[in-house]
Amino acid sequence: MTKTLTFDTATRTGWACGDVTGPRLFGAFEVRGDRQILAPRILTFGRIVRGLIEEHKPGLVGFETPVLNAKRDNALKNRWLYGVTLAVEIAAHKAKIPCVEESAGTVRTHFLGVGYPKASKKVNNLLRVKCWDMGFDVPHNESDEANALALLDYLLCLEEPNLALKSTTLFGGKNAVE
Repeated sequence: MTKTLTFDTATRTGWACGDVTGPRLFGAFEVRGDRQILAPRILTFGRIVRGLIEEHKPGLVGFETPVLNAKRDNALKNRWLYGVTLAVEIAAHKAKIPCVEESAGTVRTHFLGVGYPKASKKVNNLLRVKCWDMGFDVPHNESDEANALALLDYLLCLEEPNLALKSTTLFGGKNAVE
């Protein structure tokens, strides 16, 4: 059973860690600084990711593909999102740990089912509610931890497919790791 560490990379980055047999830990962090100067912030981000890898000693690292909105996002935000995902990959590579990337759509379909709403506020609320149903006390006003937990659940269910059905209330499981 592989301990897995996942990241929902954003301005505020959620992380989650666990395996199929034990508790799942989660949290979030934000790298502050001049939003116009990315290099120092991305280097700090990478140090935090390396610290989480050293602390939790995962056998697999995962992150969600950045979701870019051409109408809403500017070039600076796009550079940030690609920079921090690259920082995750570099940290995993330096630790000699496999690193995988997955799309938000695939993860959300796994976690919420087919037909989930595409509006970000609605989907983020559903992600939090699903986490609460599974016993994870994610913050009411933030979705970063919920996204990281959804990715963790997805990757763990790939490793142990019989958990995939148990992680939904439809099939009787409040929490897949119970």
